[in-house]
Amino acid sequence: MDLFLTLMIFVLGLISGHFLPAYFSKKGQNLATKEDISEITKKIEEVKIEFSIKSHILIKKRETYEKICKGMRVFISGQLATETKKNEMLEAYSIAWLWANDTVLQKLNEQIKLQIDRGNNPINWMNQEDLRKSYTDCILEMRKRSE
Repeated sequence: MDLFLTLMIFVLGLISGHFLPAYFSKKGQNLATKEDISEITKKIEEVKIEFSIKSHILIKKRETYEKICKGMRVFISGQLATETKKNEMLEAYSIAWLWANDTVLQKLNEQIKLQIDRGNNPINWMNQEDLRKSYTDCILEMRKRSE
């Protein structure tokens, strides 16, 4: 019986001194790895969501800029400016206030102001170069902001 008790104490000592620490150490490593993977997965999902939002905003900006470019044709001499086309420009302009960059809105407002001035005083309006430059500045600003 003493031999059996001694053998049991030896086996329990071996298990608790060697196997249990190794077992719990491995379990701890696995738990830490699981937590690391969870944290990495969470960060990946956050980046995906952020990318999706930025991508959606960029798409909306580009669509808006395309509508503005199409609508601004009513300002070009020789283009047919029907009521439908004027309304398309006004719609694009209102959408721009939601999606366009502030500098694009500024350039667009400058262009519209020149057109209003031209419409209010067509006899004294002689400078097509100001209109052309304003139109070009507006288009270039949209290109710059759609990247």
